[in-house]
Amino acid sequence: MEFVIVNEYEDIDKIPSNIRTAIGLNKFLVMEAYTQIETLWPVHRMPEKKED
Repeated sequence: MEFVIVNEYEDIDKIPSNIRTAIGLNKFLVMEAYTQIETLWPVHRMPEKKED
């Protein structure tokens, strides 16, 4: 596993600590950061965000 994307930092706290430790905190990315990375260096096609 390269990384895990979560919606917000609080979502990391919802993951059991033994799983967080096994994965490693450095492998978690918050969606906002991932979106910015994909904007600067597009690798994957992300769906456009719909405005309400």
